[in-house]
Amino acid sequence: MDWLARHRGNTPRCLICNEDLLVKGEHSLQVDCYFSHQMNSSCPTILSNPPTSYLLNAPMSPGASHASRDYARENLLGVYMEMRGLAKGLGWLELETACDVAKQKNVWDLVGITPEFLPAILLSCLDVWTPRGSIGPVTYFLEPSATPGSHWNFGGAKKSRLYEVDIKTGDIKVHPIGVKPPKSNVISRIEKLLI
Repeated sequence: MDWLARHRGNTPRCLICNEDLLVKGEHSLQVDCYFSHQMNSSCPTILSNPPTSYLLNAPMSPGASHASRDYARENLLGVYMEMRGLAKGLGWLELETACDVAKQKNVWDLVGITPEFLPAILLSCLDVWTPRGSIGPVTYFLEPSATPGSHWNFGGAKKSRLYEVDIKTGDIKVHPIGVKPPKSNVISRIEKLLI
């Protein structure tokens, strides 16, 4: 009700998908006032919408991201460490699962993947994660594009956040997406020490 009082006459908008929201229970004495998405909303926070469906609606082209897959393979430790920084408790088996799902869903064919987005994209591949030691299942998704139909990482529409949603509570954590490509040269440094 505070929001309605402060913004009288304005239509509330979802902070995630930027769609107009409905106000529910505004005049009810039994139910607290709350906001709801419109029917058939594509917002990835709606649990009936698999988060991957949002990701896979981005422009694709067969073989578009061959370079990104190669980058991920050549910098696997860096990609893994960045993913682990975002998803506590993530292990190598979860990385393998994410890469398997990315292959099955042709995620590597997303147009314009750049290396700094690889950890966030791989986390967004699975509809549900339950990392070891976590309280419960979570889902990840990239922030939606500012302009409908725009590419997910070009120009002003470039994404800078990864959302983590606790499936049981609906709580959302926001993780910044790194601006530098995930890279670790620790393996090559160790290899030089073993010569």
